[in-house]
Amino acid sequence: MYLRTVFTAFAFFWSSVFLPHETKRALEYALSWRKMMRRKMSWVYGFVSLCLLCLFWATPVQARSAQSDWWLSAHRGGDTKGYPENAIETFAHSVSLSKRVWIECDISESADGVLMMMHDSTLSRTSTGHGYVVQTPWAKLKTLRLKDPYGHITPYRIPRLIDVLRWGKGKTQLFLDVKSRWPRGLRHRTHRPYWKSIFSRVVKMIQQQRAWKDVVVITYNVRQALYVHKLDKRLRLSVGLTSISKLQTYLRHIPAHRMIAFTGLLFYGEKPSLYQALKRHQVKVIAATFRAESVVARLPLTGWMRRIIWSLMLQRYSELGIQIFAVNDTRLALTLLSQ
Repeated sequence: MYLRTVFTAFAFFWSSVFLPHETKRALEYALSWRKMMRRKMSWVYGFVSLCLLCLFWATPVQARSAQSDWWLSAHRGGDTKGYPENAIETFAHSVSLSKRVWIECDISESADGVLMMMHDSTLSRTSTGHGYVVQTPWAKLKTLRLKDPYGHITPYRIPRLIDVLRWGKGKTQLFLDVKSRWPRGLRHRTHRPYWKSIFSRVVKMIQQQRAWKDVVVITYNVRQALYVHKLDKRLRLSVGLTSISKLQTYLRHIPAHRMIAFTGLLFYGEKPSLYQALKRHQVKVIAATFRAESVVARLPLTGWMRRIIWSLMLQRYSELGIQIFAVNDTRLALTLLSQ
């Protein structure tokens, strides 16, 4: 039973951080006692994580000659106490830490069609409001106060997209995550696909502000990427890339210098041939680290142990060829990558 318990902890931690989605699903079905482990045997995770750390560090990866070309994308502006997500004040705070910090932010729209910054389809988690964002007029939205990551109410308000574009001009790069899915259960007010409508309005706003050099539009599939590229060929796009075949599909329609490849959550050693192909085509690579951050934060370890694990993970991921890290804790990531 003890060996089974140790194996379960090992498999769960490995699947949570390093294995592809299909493998993780298979493990979830096979290891039916995982929930018991998470409640009663949390100390095992610390021991297993240290074992994995040794394996992780010992695994050879072709090192890059220089590590000077890296940037951070502050997820939703950055996870900092006292600063709410998707607020201009939070963006300014993150950018003030370093010139290497870029901003990822989320675009939604109000009931009367005002493009504004909000991640969720509802208001209660991040603001003092309630209800759906798309059912609330801007006159009401602009009076709400935003909450920080710990639920504390701040004096900051919801900004409009036009205000963010004006603020960011010449200061940083803005990764614009357009919330293109209509909330489930709500009837759409037009027959036109909602994702096309909101993408076209976002592109029009970028054109009006002449912000082509300051933004990257995030797309989640080939159809979205081709549609936005057709609207304006001057825009740079973040495109989801998980295989060489998909890279070839994008390259047939979009120039390499107009793409930033998002390879998803970081899985160590996953498809090194893909990273080599991206390097050959001189396509910058961005990957999200916040899933790994949350897993490491849940481990029963001291702060310095978490820092060591996180530092080694960032180092090894950069050696794969990843240049842009989408992170929650911007200050810590800057400290670790600058060492």
